[in-house]
Amino acid sequence: MKILREDHFFCIAWLTFISCVKYSYASLYSEELDPVYGTRKFAPTNRYKEAIAEHLSRFVKNNTIFVEITSGTGQLISFLADYFPAITFVPSDHDPYNIPSIEFYKKLNMVGNLKAPFLFDVRIDSNKWFKRTMQNETVDYIFNSYLIHLAPPECYKALIQGVNQYLKHRGLFFLFGPFKYLNNTLTEADRIFDQQLKEANPLWGLRDAEEEIRVELEKLNILLCVTFNFAFDLQLQVYKKGTRVLW
Repeated sequence: MKILREDHFFCIAWLTFISCVKYSYASLYSEELDPVYGTRKFAPTNRYKEAIAEHLSRFVKNNTIFVEITSGTGQLISFLADYFPAITFVPSDHDPYNIPSIEFYKKLNMVGNLKAPFLFDVRIDSNKWFKRTMQNETVDYIFNSYLIHLAPPECYKALIQGVNQYLKHRGLFFLFGPFKYLNNTLTEADRIFDQQLKEANPLWGLRDAEEEIRVELEKLNILLCVTFNFAFDLQLQVYKKGTRVLW
């Protein structure tokens, strides 16, 4: 059974009303307990972690820094740290409940290149995100999933500003999750998902990838370069700071 997260602005909060959503979405986004270790597992992470890693392998290089904003249970970043042993991974989350889970997956997978997680709310002063241990424009890669797509504008705009602060020139910003597009009709499952989010809180809902997210990022010269499509209308979007030229 899903243990609810308290902070309303993160997408996991939609699970408070998951019983109202079609089974396809319930199974897609549900969280389960590992029968052996008793740890939490987020379904999309289990389903797509290998595919995400394969796509990332086209872009990431050794001896670099990779930050994940909102690491959740820690499954994905722990898997990536094992997959890319020559890259330093830095997890973070807003929820104190997730920190022990991130630390557990670090120990379980015995990944020495995965640093201790940081606890912060993206809406705070971004200078305090990493307790002033990280300098501006020193991060090679930043990854985020299931926040920017669903959170109220104040949250995804704060995230974008923080990404701009820490990401190096020509660094990459990866976004994973569901999107909608201005000129495209939502699938029935997405429509129901979006409707349920807005019924719970009018500030929630799927963000328009063209008119909201891309526009805000391009104001800061963080430019969309390529998009990879997954099942259930999920996407991995790759943005680059300063240029659209990936290589």
